[in-house]
Amino acid sequence: MTFLDRSITRSILPALALLAITVGAYRPWIRPNPERRGETDVIPDILLPKMNSGLEAYSVLLLGLVLAALAILVFERTARRRSLATVVVGSVTVLVAIQYLRSTSLAGFDSTFVPTDGWYVTVAGGILLVIAGLVLRLSTDPNPDPDPDHEPADEPTAESTN
Repeated sequence: MTFLDRSITRSILPALALLAITVGAYRPWIRPNPERRGETDVIPDILLPKMNSGLEAYSVLLLGLVLAALAILVFERTARRRSLATVVVGSVTVLVAIQYLRSTSLAGFDSTFVPTDGWYVTVAGGILLVIAGLVLRLSTDPNPDPDPDHEPADEPTAESTN
């Protein structure tokens, strides 16, 4: 694996995914169904969570996960833990977005309110983060080098034992 491949796997792919989750968490997640415009009795005059841009409960949860993943990616030395963190955060992100749509009968793909750009960007970021974690895990050496801070003990050589 070349340096550029490792750079993309370890830095760029997770960074893009975390950025997508952050942007998606800020953007609105649902909007009135455009196919039902004009049917004034069908679309209720209500404001559901994540209909406007800004920080709400789901956004704060996702931003907390993004910060945790970022801290692990920056400070953790073990590739296994970094990959596990990215897979877990990506999976939880996708599950939170799906749960959001399932939390009310008014939101869904063929409902009164349908997903919009923020929801799709968040889900795409979560999926990309899962892929980045899996790629990181599959690209790591199964027999990693010993800890760089640990100095190996002097072992006797064939010449020194004679």
